[in-house]
Amino acid sequence: MHVVEKDLMDELNRKRSIGLETNNSSGFNAFPEGYRGFNGSFSSEGNDASFWSSTESSTDHAWYRTLYGYSRYLDRSNDYKQFGFSVRFVRD
Repeated sequence: MHVVEKDLMDELNRKRSIGLETNNSSGFNAFPEGYRGFNGSFSSEGNDASFWSSTESSTDHAWYRTLYGYSRYLDRSNDYKQFGFSVRFVRD
């Protein structure tokens, strides 16, 4: 599991344990910035936070994770690399 995926899972588990309240106990801040779609339009601003993984699923697709602001779920999916999801830089 990559560092970002671990941080997202920690955040999700924390949300599950306390309802949907947040206190940043995991040290991971996820702002619901939404994403830029394939055609350049923006969507889900104020609702979801999606982050690219460093893992490709094919030459033109990559994996990403989404934290949904309205639920307790962490989603894993893949999509075209042209989509604009957030990126989190992790220092070793």
